[in-house]
Amino acid sequence: MTYPKITFIGGGNMATAMLSGLLNNSYPRENFVVIEPDAKRREDLTQRFAITCLAHADSSSIAADFVILAVKPQIIRGVCEDLAKHSSNAQSVFISIAAGTTTQHLMEWLKLLNNTDPVVVRAMPNTPALIGESATGLYSAKQLSNDKQAAIEAIFASIGQAIWLDQEELIDSVTALSGSGPAYFFGFMEALCNAGIQQGLTPDQAQKLVLQTALGAALMAKQYVTGENVNALQELRERVTSKGGTTAAGMASLQTHKFSEIVAQAVQAAKQRATELAKARD
Repeated sequence: MTYPKITFIGGGNMATAMLSGLLNNSYPRENFVVIEPDAKRREDLTQRFAITCLAHADSSSIAADFVILAVKPQIIRGVCEDLAKHSSNAQSVFISIAAGTTTQHLMEWLKLLNNTDPVVVRAMPNTPALIGESATGLYSAKQLSNDKQAAIEAIFASIGQAIWLDQEELIDSVTALSGSGPAYFFGFMEALCNAGIQQGLTPDQAQKLVLQTALGAALMAKQYVTGENVNALQELRERVTSKGGTTAAGMASLQTHKFSEIVAQAVQAAKQRATELAKARD
């Protein structure tokens, strides 16, 4: 197998997670370069991964197959415009993981030295990437070759699972659903722990029970749910909800308080904010 050359712009948490996943999947260390201005972070990355880390980009360091823009949205424009001064490799694919930054903006800022439009892909991973369990949405502004598409899928498979989107607008939906999703689950788990404490359990007891319940439910869902069965989660819920039983009483209370509507409103609010952030760059 031929492994691609990959340059990370930024050496923060997400870049670190991706490097760890890729190296664990046998990608050779010499194929990586990280551009990171912070000296302490460069030192940490070099010691941990034994890879090349540089303070500044140059034409050689970004002449990679894939250049992953792992920087905050607030600084990505300046970063891209600086990269454009060095990049003339029209074969490079730029992959941005910055929220709220459209491919149109990225292409404008990354205009190559030979005045050709760069190939830009947006990716929206989530924080479970830090343990190799990300859910990532991908969108390409241009048609990719089968080889490049497969290579990008493999990169993000190293930190979890990835899906391709056929409309860029859906990146905002992914941001609201899976990007923000871990916080929703943590919030529900926190509320469930507090409810257990109110029922007489110690904080330690409640937390252990909730964590294992969440893990068990997720593993059951992963085993049972397939793309062909759109009602699989409903069937799982109904399977553990005996008519007239304790679970039925709890679920009835959730629905009385419009649990499903509250979740839908939360996702809609997050999506609206993602859209607002993107428009603020116009």
